Amino acid sequence: MRWLGLFVSIALLLTSIAASASDESRALSAQAAFQDWLDTAGLKGTLALRSGGREVAVFEMGLPVDAPAELASASKMITALCAQQLVARGVMTWSDKLEELPGLTAQQYVTHTSGLREDSTQALMLQDYAKLGPHRAGDILDRVLARSGPEQEPGAFHYNNENYALLGLMIERAAGQPYQDICAQLVLAPIGVRGGSSQIVATALPWGGGR
Repeated sequence: MRWLGLFVSIALLLTSIAASASDESRALSAQAAFQDWLDTAGLKGTLALRSGGREVAVFEMGLPVDAPAELASASKMITALCAQQLVARGVMTWSDKLEELPGLTAQQYVTHTSGLREDSTQALMLQDYAKLGPHRAGDILDRVLARSGPEQEPGAFHYNNENYALLGLMIERAAGQPYQDICAQLVLAPIGVRGGSSQIVATALPWGGGR
């Protein structure tokens, strides 16, 4: 959730300084505000600013600009964009379903409206899943099935990592490739980003194990 807060904070920050007098003053204001947020959160980071399609400034604030960073729950953005790219290519649709859970769609997973309430990933990421290795979305599916599926009727929003574990499985089955390969190809490579699995929770890759 810290990373989600980071992106929201940057968006609000850039909006608030949009009326500043110059790129230089805007960049310095952004740097000061971002440093304050990092200090409050106890984090290190890099801030890169662009305006009108060109780079304005890059500030390394304890983290080199080319250093890999743990993404935590922001990994879900890669999963969502990967699914969107497969839909755009006609490889899958938002109405697709897992064979084991025929009542739930990809659209419900990506929007956290599947009705899943219990989140079995939380304890597992700190225990069994806190290590390197392939993602274990299949284990999450087994746990959902052991509970007989969603606890509530689909429709209402409820943030749950299980949704993105199941979406990661759908991506793999639709593409016929491992999640990490197809999503790196469709989402990261086109914008020149190098990515991989977390050094802390690689087994949670589709929902929180990106780096």
